[in-house]
Amino acid sequence: MPDQLAAVQLLSAPEILERRRDSLRERRAVLLDALARTLPDWRVYPNRGGMTVWVEMPRPVSTQLCTAAFQRGVLLVAGPQFGVHAAFERYLRLPYTVGPEQIRHALDIVADAYRSLR
Repeated sequence: MPDQLAAVQLLSAPEILERRRDSLRERRAVLLDALARTLPDWRVYPNRGGMTVWVEMPRPVSTQLCTAAFQRGVLLVAGPQFGVHAAFERYLRLPYTVGPEQIRHALDIVADAYRSLR
């Protein structure tokens, strides 16, 4: 019921939705730019909705990377959590729900954690 009430409230105020969409578009652009800058060998699968971007890493280290990132203060979910039989070990789902500076900072940490796995 709370979700439905929130949806009714948002749908009755389209300017709120448009501000949120603009904010998410900006944050997604920040994430995509930071990925291109810090991890250019990762393949990015931009989305048309939602609040995450899927990336494919050159090596199957998603689980290890999430552990290394967590030890540095960034919480991510490894790709295999979205499949069976260790599928998606080359993939990571990166959210962009925080502010631009937090996105850049977190991605710098993720890049450092990734390089530490080599």
